[in-house]
Amino acid sequence: MKDRKYLVLFLLAIFLFSCKKDNKLVLQDNYLGNETAGKTAIDTYLNDQFVKPYNIEVKYKWDQSLFDQQYILVPPQETNIMPFMEGVKKAWLDPYNAETGSDVFMKIYTPKQMILSGSAEINTDGTEVLGEASGGLTILLTNVNGTDLTDEGAVTQLVHVINHEFTHILNQKKVIPVEYAKVSAGDYSGNWATAKEIPLQLGFISAYARDKYTEDIAEMVSWMLTWGKDGYEAYLNKTIIDPTDPAKKRLIPDPAYAAGIAKMRQKEAIVVDYFKKNFNIDFYSLQTRVHASIATISNN
Repeated sequence: MKDRKYLVLFLLAIFLFSCKKDNKLVLQDNYLGNETAGKTAIDTYLNDQFVKPYNIEVKYKWDQSLFDQQYILVPPQETNIMPFMEGVKKAWLDPYNAETGSDVFMKIYTPKQMILSGSAEINTDGTEVLGEASGGLTILLTNVNGTDLTDEGAVTQLVHVINHEFTHILNQKKVIPVEYAKVSAGDYSGNWATAKEIPLQLGFISAYARDKYTEDIAEMVSWMLTWGKDGYEAYLNKTIIDPTDPAKKRLIPDPAYAAGIAKMRQKEAIVVDYFKKNFNIDFYSLQTRVHASIATISNN
């Protein structure tokens, strides 16, 4: 009985060895994304535009371990990667380079890794996560497959997201002024997604800005840059017909927003000063450049 047991084990070992020998293990990278193996035109483009000049690694080949496991995500489609990253370049790298006069600033302050997801991260409350910044070194950008760069609304969203996340990176390098958090102290809320209050009446540029002061300043910077001066002023200038003489239909500032607008102006002044003192950047000039990138991207 003992000899028979050894014989079975011996034959099993031969079988396993034979299988291992006959069926060579083929390493297939990025099997979920159906990406082309080896170096491609995409890799050459990313190397020339991001790796060489800024030492930014762009990870588009699928690796589920790079993402929060609570989300169900899909890989970015290969045909979307180069157009998407060209949009990122025009919305983010090019305006800063033009404003600072060289690529030195971005070489210093850009994150060293960008990770792409084909779909957005959907939260249980229905909100979407379109970007994340962590540790001053990494930016995650989602919804690559859902970003139509011929649509101005989609381009606006991309310009906003990348500048929002980069603001987080800058804030991790240079601390947010303590006075910023004081402007809206007491009005921040983790329930921002379901809050009934109008953000501007409380002094916020968006509903998400109410989440916490770090998100507030990232929203403030990114929306000011994305909207440009005229768009930003249009957001602030909420008007009504003069109730004392409605027949003339004369528009006057809506007093319901006065307190919130005053807080917005305080935050705006802090942001402008933050960019000037820490980075020697004229924020209003940068604002013009970033806003102009929307037309540059969507018209190509």
